Amino acid sequence: MLNHFDTSGTALFGDGGIAIARCQINNYGEPQIASDGVGGCFVVWTQGPVNNWGPMFLQRINYTGELLWPENKQLICRAGSAYPPYDGLQILADTSFGIIAVCVGYHGILGQRIDYQGNLLWDSMGVFMANPLPNPSNPVLPKLAISNRNFYCTWADTRYSNNGSEIYLQRFDLNGYIYFDSTALEVCTEGGNGAWNQRQSLQIVPDGNNGVVVGWKYNDYSIAALKAQRISSVGNPYWQLNGVQILPFSGSLGLYPFGQRYLAITIDHVGGHYEIFDNDGNLEYGGQGRIFGQNIIYAAAFQNNTLYFLRRIPNQWYYYGSKGDTLNQEYWPNLPFVHEGVDHGYQVLPDGLGGLYAVLSDYRDWNTDWVILQRIYPDGHIGGDTTGINIEEPPSLPKALSLEAYPNPFNSSTSIGYDLPKASDIMLAVFDVLGRKVATLVDGHQTAGHHELIWNAGAYSSGVYFAKATSQNNSSVIKLIYLK
Repeated sequence: MLNHFDTSGTALFGDGGIAIARCQINNYGEPQIASDGVGGCFVVWTQGPVNNWGPMFLQRINYTGELLWPENKQLICRAGSAYPPYDGLQILADTSFGIIAVCVGYHGILGQRIDYQGNLLWDSMGVFMANPLPNPSNPVLPKLAISNRNFYCTWADTRYSNNGSEIYLQRFDLNGYIYFDSTALEVCTEGGNGAWNQRQSLQIVPDGNNGVVVGWKYNDYSIAALKAQRISSVGNPYWQLNGVQILPFSGSLGLYPFGQRYLAITIDHVGGHYEIFDNDGNLEYGGQGRIFGQNIIYAAAFQNNTLYFLRRIPNQWYYYGSKGDTLNQEYWPNLPFVHEGVDHGYQVLPDGLGGLYAVLSDYRDWNTDWVILQRIYPDGHIGGDTTGINIEEPPSLPKALSLEAYPNPFNSSTSIGYDLPKASDIMLAVFDVLGRKVATLVDGHQTAGHHELIWNAGAYSSGVYFAKATSQNNSSVIKLIYLK
């Protein structure tokens, strides 16, 4: 089920939400949701036998609830290969109206990039985030983040120990190129005896300075805690070995950017706690946190200093949307109804307009799962007459061909980004000050949206260059300054 809610809690897709697919949901590939950048969303899920791997599917839904593809798209499926996917499906909006998807295969973490039309942009078999691992290494629960044009994936595996798990990190770009060691960067080595617990709560967020903060749940049966580590874009840790303790152990971890700081939330099915900490690991509430309300929390999200939850009142099977702040101020006092029933795979996503999407698997007929989407309006209105409710138009695709570069000036290499208003042939080349072409970076057909690539100028002399993009009688030029 999927639904969409506005800023006041109105269910835009009706009380029952939108049924995206009727299928058997793999226990390890429950529905995930990500923004499409224009007010709608992507939903992915894994179909197949319970407790076994199966193909992964994708659908895109616009902000009015219309399914945009006549058939669900299949992705990251290595059927018949030595490395089939089977666990931990996660997705993240890229910078070009598409998504990055990762999942667990038997020998490592697989990634794929998909554009807004559902086309696979990397190898159809997926790209490994690290070299294939020895079997069994039990990689689990990858998570994704983007930090100032840098993409990151974190996960846990047991490659060095059968009694615990270590946490790893990889940085990659829009082309699937990985930057850290081919075996990935080790973030935490203290697996302890609570490896499964640790794996369940991996989180990753940008640090505002090209790097990331990775959070996890640690439990060795004598010490239980939610911990975090900050990593730079070149792979250096900022804090002590194996991270700093953020909160006493209490359920799963939610981790979100909070201005120049970070918000850590426990999702523990009995209420919740939160702690705020900064880039130096300093804790605002001394590591004990503050308490949220007592309703059961199943999923949480945070955007524009606003908290969004999917809650369930104790002893009931009614799920509600909730919107508020860190002072326990509730913006939807009537708790907009999302769904009733025995469900699993809960996810929530702010729509960028002050409303909310909610997606879950609904075992409504005790035989087959339904992937259901629901949406709430910004004013919290639930179902019924929506006359007079203002639905903001979402942002659109780029309106013109444009170029940008970062960093600029640069030393050795720079990331060149370009926006295409529609799918078309494009030529992107670099010229020197005399107008001579020194490099052709792109020459071919590409989809609409934002694209990025790296120009490595190490073989050229320092000085001024010009990048020029040409597409359908339109062109854009920027100056590049190369300093050695």
